[in-house]
Amino acid sequence: MTIDEKTIRLPLPNGLLYIVDSELFDPPSVDGAAKVWRTESCIVLSCQGDMDGPTEIRINPTKAPGAELSRLADFDQAIPSRRLVLMIVPGDVIHEMPLDRREAHVEVWTTGRQGTPVVWLRIG
Repeated sequence: MTIDEKTIRLPLPNGLLYIVDSELFDPPSVDGAAKVWRTESCIVLSCQGDMDGPTEIRINPTKAPGAELSRLADFDQAIPSRRLVLMIVPGDVIHEMPLDRREAHVEVWTTGRQGTPVVWLRIG
């Protein structure tokens, strides 16, 4: 299944973006000292806080990331329900996508700093 490109711009309360299975919420402990935290089924990214303005979240962009972005990480993530969701706080879903498999490969591109204002996700 090809997931179409989508761009979302919004302020993120607490400066966190959750990438998680729609039915299994097993978040990692967020200590505030890293750029990314994860469990087998949940990725949490440090993004720009809502007081600093909106964060741009781009899903499966068709163009290559510019020089201002670098690959932060890539993960194979368990998605047992085959529905991956992005949340800005637990329970507040901003995007949901169906998947063909029970696992997704997630590539994360950011500005490389904690509290990034830009997140590009390649999900396959």
